[in-house]
Amino acid sequence: MFVRTFHVFGNNSRFIVHLTLLCFIFTVKPNIGIEREKLHVQGTLDAVDINAIEIEANYTGPKLEDGKITLNFMNDLVEFFRGSSLESKQWSVLHRKYTFLILRQIRDYFKIQPSLIELKLPTNGKITVCGDIHGNLEDLLHIFDMNGLPSPENYYLFNGNFVNRQPLSVECALIYFGYKLLYPGAFFINRGNHEDIKESLKQYGLAEEIQTKYPENEKILHGFWEVFQWLPLAHLISAKIAVKSEDTSSCQKENFIGKYIDKGHRFYKKILNKWLNPFNWSGACAPTHGRVLVIHGGLPSKGNVTLEDIKQIKRGCDALDAGHTSLMFDILWSDPGRLDGVHQNKLRYASIQFGPNVTESFCERNKIDFIIRSHIALPDGYHVEHNGRIVTVFSTANHHTENPGAIVVLESSSLEPRFTTFARGTYLKQCNTTGRVFTLTRWSDKKNIRVGRYWTSSADPTRGGQRG
Repeated sequence: MFVRTFHVFGNNSRFIVHLTLLCFIFTVKPNIGIEREKLHVQGTLDAVDINAIEIEANYTGPKLEDGKITLNFMNDLVEFFRGSSLESKQWSVLHRKYTFLILRQIRDYFKIQPSLIELKLPTNGKITVCGDIHGNLEDLLHIFDMNGLPSPENYYLFNGNFVNRQPLSVECALIYFGYKLLYPGAFFINRGNHEDIKESLKQYGLAEEIQTKYPENEKILHGFWEVFQWLPLAHLISAKIAVKSEDTSSCQKENFIGKYIDKGHRFYKKILNKWLNPFNWSGACAPTHGRVLVIHGGLPSKGNVTLEDIKQIKRGCDALDAGHTSLMFDILWSDPGRLDGVHQNKLRYASIQFGPNVTESFCERNKIDFIIRSHIALPDGYHVEHNGRIVTVFSTANHHTENPGAIVVLESSSLEPRFTTFARGTYLKQCNTTGRVFTLTRWSDKKNIRVGRYWTSSADPTRGGQRG
């Protein structure tokens, strides 16, 4: 139950009416509960007789040979999906037989994996971590165009929220799953809060999209949900970094303003903390352990949580099924906050906001250099906070406003983050032959941005950011 406050008698009035969102309680929530009870999505893919599904003679899309994902199939699939048009709503739809095959294979793969995947980068290797895509195929393909397609040498980790809000979620998900099956040791996927039954049932969600592209095939939707419930929740990236700093407190020293604030009287400390901290130059940590944790949302509300605790989280369910105070729910939904400690999440009214001291304690306990997360759209596409311990990256351009998207690259020699941002604009071009006017996309990329000591306009995501 959520309560919001509305001023209904003007700006100068003292009358405030607290309205409960009755429509949420009496329409959305009961329907979701009933649907979950009826669905039992686990086992959906096993109940489908894929061999009995026939391929129509007029189907011209990509085809799986012997039911196996190959490089040629993935190349054909990517180019096939490029033909989907948002303007004309002409979708390039993979045949349901191949969709079922991919879903079943990726479900079987993830089902035997732990909730936390340990990933060690090879010498002179690198990995690109991408944030929320939200069904924006154009941005996903642009990332591949500027950063290279996935390969055994070109690692990728996509940090959840690849469905909902944009009408090409099916295409993005199938590309993710296909590359994971093709390169299981070089392509990685985390679960986000939107890979969830409840979120998929909202307006512009996956359920609405699949009803359009696969009419009268609701088992495909249930199959996607079954896969979502087995996605990993975290990845631990490790590498043998070339140079290790002897000073393990280098992260704290980046917060040079906070260092002087902490010395003051508690009254002045509260004022300075409020007004100066948002303008602090906070750089990413100089790695000392050679370990970076990647999770979608943030840290749990419970204290003394270890990586082994995360690895042992039971999946095969949605976050709400696990409980509002569960590790799974917090990892998918929580956000960093400016104040120390654990507080109510004012950004979403779900899960918690955790402070810099919580992050510092978690990283020191688990010997982690810093944490990469996503979950929120930022004015700059990326942001570093909590004395360099939290790096946020969001990979969808123009999600709520004209924000750029961003990706972060980690090289095994140092694990220091390098950012690339991309902004999407449009321009009109007229065909000389037909006179027809086309709307084309113009990209503006900035590569190899190193953080060091820097400041971004998104210093306080609760004020400058939008929910992911």
